[in-house]
Amino acid sequence: MKKCYTCRELCQASDFSIRRDNKDGRNNHCKKCRNEKNRETYKRHGKKHYKSSYAKSKRRMAKLVEMSGGKCNHCRRVYPSCVYDFHHIKKKSFNLKMSKMSKAWDKIVAEWEKTVMICSNCHRVEHHG
Repeated sequence: MKKCYTCRELCQASDFSIRRDNKDGRNNHCKKCRNEKNRETYKRHGKKHYKSSYAKSKRRMAKLVEMSGGKCNHCRRVYPSCVYDFHHIKKKSFNLKMSKMSKAWDKIVAEWEKTVMICSNCHRVEHHG
């Protein structure tokens, strides 16, 4: 059982979406409240909000790729920025991926400093090879 931050009701764990960076692995808001909030945001801002947010995330990811040298640190090949992963070599606070690019830039850079940029293929080999 977990308490929703929004409605304050006790709900089953399955009523909360997965969020790996939370201690318990679940979101703090139940799915019902989260969906309601998303609908309200969409009504207020429409597609414009989501498009500008995605564009900002894309620019930030491209900046991290540029800061990392623009090529895979294992195979040394150059790919589009969407192909790269950031492999943590030190203890991580959160994963560097498009969905996390809305965090404060200084937090993103602090996390980036704990990583090495490699392409998706090399990253899979690193973990499962």
